[in-house]
Amino acid sequence: MHELRLTTRARVAAGFAVALVVVAVAGAIAVGASRAIANQLDDIAAIKLPQVVAADALNVATEVELRSLSALMHEELTDPRLRSKMYEDFQQAEKDAAAGMASLDALPRSGELEPIWTQLRNHERAFGESVRELQSLLRSRDQDGRRHEELRAKAWPLYLRVLEAMDPLDRDLDALDTQVTREADAARGSAAATSRKAVTAVLLAIVLGALLIVFVAISVTRRTGRALQQLQDQTARLSGAVLAGRLDARADPAAVDPEFRGISEGLNSTMEAFSVPIKVTREYVDRISKGDVPQKITDAYEGDFDLIKQSLNRCIGAVSGLIEDTNGLAKAAVAGELDARADATRHEGDFRKIVDGVNRTLDAVLAPIQEAATVLDHLAQRDLRSRVTGDYRGQHARIKESLNATAAALHEAMEQVASGAEQVSSASGQIAATSQSVAQGASEQAASLEETAAALESMASVTKQASDSAQQASALATAARASANDGAAAMEQMSGAMSKIRASAESTSQIIKDINEIAFQTNLL
Repeated sequence: MHELRLTTRARVAAGFAVALVVVAVAGAIAVGASRAIANQLDDIAAIKLPQVVAADALNVATEVELRSLSALMHEELTDPRLRSKMYEDFQQAEKDAAAGMASLDALPRSGELEPIWTQLRNHERAFGESVRELQSLLRSRDQDGRRHEELRAKAWPLYLRVLEAMDPLDRDLDALDTQVTREADAARGSAAATSRKAVTAVLLAIVLGALLIVFVAISVTRRTGRALQQLQDQTARLSGAVLAGRLDARADPAAVDPEFRGISEGLNSTMEAFSVPIKVTREYVDRISKGDVPQKITDAYEGDFDLIKQSLNRCIGAVSGLIEDTNGLAKAAVAGELDARADATRHEGDFRKIVDGVNRTLDAVLAPIQEAATVLDHLAQRDLRSRVTGDYRGQHARIKESLNATAAALHEAMEQVASGAEQVSSASGQIAATSQSVAQGASEQAASLEETAAALESMASVTKQASDSAQQASALATAARASANDGAAAMEQMSGAMSKIRASAESTSQIIKDINEIAFQTNLL
């Protein structure tokens, strides 16, 4: 229950807090250890090392004093410059010894070092008095030749006393150096121990902090993993629903960890934002597919949804324009305005192709009708050579073929009648006459043919009148059935006359053949 009450943010904050505590503890340990080590190193650098340096300086100074006095004790050293140099070295060593003692006296001392220092100071004072007394004696010996032997005799016992004073001083300096070195080693060891302890403490703090951080990380990871799995399940559910086309599906916020519940609610809001314009689009497309063209969408949308709205409105406008032009053409056709056409430039793409197709269809339907009417007009005016010449297909081609065949049959019949009349005229002449007589007979036959042509023209006029009567009878079939019967009778009479003309034409053709044969024989003669 405690785990459920802690949010991921609290767990992460706890992890950072633990990390900060670990860093603070490790830093405090490190700072404390550093201070301790610094103090110990400061003790070594500021006290122990200067004590060793001062003790070494004091030791060197006393050795220089003793070496200078030993050289001055030898009377064989007669070079004044060397002897003066020895006196100068002695004086400088005496100053160095005094400075070393002052340094040692100024430095703090431990309880173990205090008795050694007291003893060293007494021995150094005794040694100093002895060397100064010997140096003064030697200088007097070198300067007073009358007392040379006397001073020489006093110098050797005094020199031996200096040597005796030197031994305890050397032991004290060695003891001082040993004790200072021991204390420096102890301080160095303590610093190393402090450093090891600090490192161990820091490592322990880091390990404990790391364990706590790992625990917090595992806890956060587990909870986050469960929450992410829950979100993934809900997302997969929504994705499956969208793929299946079920846009009314929604995520279940109760199935998601409360801390991440806002994400599932955001998914639902996203689905809602998508589904509303898609539903509107579906309804409009469904109405358009059923022929119910709706009004344009006026609701406000944003982004891509607004682009969808604009596209759908353009679709509605295009379909409405197509319907408007189609209705206009239909009304014009009903009113007999067959030359009316739609403006295809108002449309785009396939809609323009549809309007162009309707216009071309009207052109294709009216063109053969108009040309057939023209040909019939020409035939009515006795122009039997008029024909339908347009390139048509299907039923239009059949109309063309039927009309042209009728005109051709009529023209052929007239030609056969004319030819038969000519042959009859030629046969009525003298067959045995000369070619001129035959020509004259042909001329007379031509005159007869002209009369026959006039009769045929009159017949054509009657035929045209019968055709007009038939059209009127077809238009007024219900009101004037009697007139239609009369027209049919006239058509039967015309058919009979056509049959007679055809029989006569055949007879005339036979006569023409006989005339041609006779003419051929005549030409041979």
